[in-house]
Amino acid sequence: MVSCQHKMNQPAVTENSILEKLLQGNNRFSTAHSIHPDESRQRIHEIAKGQHPFAVVISCSDSRVPPELIFDQGLGDLFVIRTAGNLVGGLEIGSVEYAVEHLQVPLIVVLGHEQCGLSKLL
Repeated sequence: MVSCQHKMNQPAVTENSILEKLLQGNNRFSTAHSIHPDESRQRIHEIAKGQHPFAVVISCSDSRVPPELIFDQGLGDLFVIRTAGNLVGGLEIGSVEYAVEHLQVPLIVVLGHEQCGLSKLL
């Protein structure tokens, strides 16, 4: 298991704790109790100095499933790669490699969803 320190003066985290954080955020979102973390003016100043996301999320480009909202995360928390139908080619792999190698992001999530491509919600 990899551990990594991502935000200034915060303890090291593991893939399991990051996944748990994402699952808790999704639970808040799905029960309409989102807290919208890391959206303050202070956070904007923090991330202006550099990015330190704690997870890579490969997601469909469908406008109904923005990862930051469905995981209830904020600015700079996720490194998101969105493609139609979650199709991943060389450019997308390069983005994942950048996040892992240069930003040292310890967790990669491939996010799928139902009813992809439907023109209307049922």
